[in-house]
Amino acid sequence: MPEHIAEEIPGVQEALNDLKTIRRDGFSAYDNPYYTDWCHALQVRWDYVHTYLPELVKGGKTVVDVGVGPGFFMHICGLLNNQCFGDEADLNYINTLKYKKVINLLKLSVTFRNFNDYLFSEVPYPLTDNSVDIFNFQASLDGILFGSYSKKPSAVDALDRTLALVHRVLKPKGLLMIWHNETGIDLITEHMHQTRLFEFVIDRRKLTKMRKLR
Repeated sequence: MPEHIAEEIPGVQEALNDLKTIRRDGFSAYDNPYYTDWCHALQVRWDYVHTYLPELVKGGKTVVDVGVGPGFFMHICGLLNNQCFGDEADLNYINTLKYKKVINLLKLSVTFRNFNDYLFSEVPYPLTDNSVDIFNFQASLDGILFGSYSKKPSAVDALDRTLALVHRVLKPKGLLMIWHNETGIDLITEHMHQTRLFEFVIDRRKLTKMRKLR
């Protein structure tokens, strides 16, 4: 595993230089100092991909990142020659304005619509059935299930609708990746075992990787 992604992937160093320019203009992705180190934030996603999603390393995959934030994961996927799309899990106006500065710079394909709109309204999901290789929910599924959204009847119903949408859009044997927060981890993992829409590839307390069964 490389120590410095800027030495390993074409285009990373140029992106980091651009991001540093934005930082000089007073922008930081999160208030948490951990995320103000751009190189470290990209390194974390690089390690995440190589450790848990090696399918992306050779490129050629179609990836959806739900809860895209500033787009660090999408950027790594794109630099590895994958086609990337992003949705926000629970929109926050201030953060959205911040994120757009980075996302526009990195030319990422992000839909700034609350993911719940696809679940509880007539808004059609923009990607076709059986078209996506990997759905990634990195600490975002909890926001969908327990966030304040007026049309959502219950967390279980939101989870059922999310799984149905993901299952429909994933290709046969496509992958669903969930990095859990503590809020809904027990509900999510227990429900996933009951639905039998996916088989478990990795089943840990904080991380679940699943493959579409049918």
